[in-house]
Amino acid sequence: MTGEAALEPIRQHIAAEVENDVEKTMSTVTEDFAYEVVAQKRTMHGRAEAAAFHRQWWNAFRLVEANILQHWLLADHVIVEVETVQERIGAGDPAAGQVTRGRAIAVFTVRDGKVASEVVYSNRRD
Repeated sequence: MTGEAALEPIRQHIAAEVENDVEKTMSTVTEDFAYEVVAQKRTMHGRAEAAAFHRQWWNAFRLVEANILQHWLLADHVIVEVETVQERIGAGDPAAGQVTRGRAIAVFTVRDGKVASEVVYSNRRD
């Protein structure tokens, strides 16, 4: 799936992430979903690994907002610039309650109406 039609599954994926709902988020990706977070040097293969990562992440952070600032449609990829607002919520985290803003570039592929891969580039390591 390419062009403007590829944006809808990506929008659904990001909206599910903002709900901090692992099952809903994983329903937007293919079974063989490939997910890479470059700043953390982490790569997940398949829905189960991606779900475990999201559970771990959402035990420390609550994603409050995510907005696509701009996007680029390529022949077989969609690149989006996303601005996020997150709140630290980790038990015992001295920074709990702190709200941060960040930006990232994410490169997506979409197949059969679902996100097949996502590579996230940001300067965040937490």
